[in-house]
Amino acid sequence: MSLDTDLLRAQIVAEAFSWLRTPYHHQAHIKGVGVDCVWLLIEVYKSVGIVAPDFDPGNYEGEWYFHQSEEIYLAGVIQHAHKIETPELGDVALYNFGKCVSHGVIIVSVPDAQGGGELVGIHAHRPSRNVELIELRTLADRFESYWSAIT
Repeated sequence: MSLDTDLLRAQIVAEAFSWLRTPYHHQAHIKGVGVDCVWLLIEVYKSVGIVAPDFDPGNYEGEWYFHQSEEIYLAGVIQHAHKIETPELGDVALYNFGKCVSHGVIIVSVPDAQGGGELVGIHAHRPSRNVELIELRTLADRFESYWSAIT
């Protein structure tokens, strides 16, 4: 990894942490006021210049993923990232809820070189009604893939 890549990853993680405890609110994207899992990823990656400032996913239903077979969420991720096998800080883990990919988590902690520690992420979680930390193993049964927007 280069110094620039390390710095970019650190900036992504710091920005993700700055959204902690923001209330969950469908289609909102104001830090401290409200955000959902789509907009959390967009706003974090906008802040570091990976996503264009004017990017907007458009209108989407709160329960769209239960009625779709089209990979709308995944299609948005593919525009800005590439699939990877082993995640690093600042990468994204995607999950299936319903029939398709419908949730993303920003990775903020990875196991150390000796295998100690856990994969931990930050996500906007509707059931807990806020942006929170999560150990990724708790969503293992819904895991789809890892993605990185860093080249």
